Amino acid sequence: MIWTNVRPTVNRLAQPAVNTRENEEAYVLELALPGWQKEHVTLRVDGELLIVAGKLGGTDDAAASYRRREFGITQFEKSFHLPETVDVDGINATLDHGILSITLAKVAEVQPVRKEIAIS
Repeated sequence: MIWTNVRPTVNRLAQPAVNTRENEEAYVLELALPGWQKEHVTLRVDGELLIVAGKLGGTDDAAASYRRREFGITQFEKSFHLPETVDVDGINATLDHGILSITLAKVAEVQPVRKEIAIS
């Protein structure tokens, strides 16, 4: 299972919504980032954490003119605890139609070797 953390200094309401799912080959994280481009987002692995961060440039001045703002994330950082079954070299991400999709490939499970030995 993948656990998520939000940095305590960042407002939880200013975080992208996240869907998580799992299949036989991978875990998949989907972050809602409407209007974002891949140049605005960074992903990195630090130990057992996958850290996803983003910042839109030049939005602080524009935000000051809003009288009320309920959407429009301008900066975020989220971290996810990676299970031991994740192949760090097999992580990939795409940003398409405002959805950042991160695929965390699973390590192939080591199966116990079973073999009958003939006695000669």
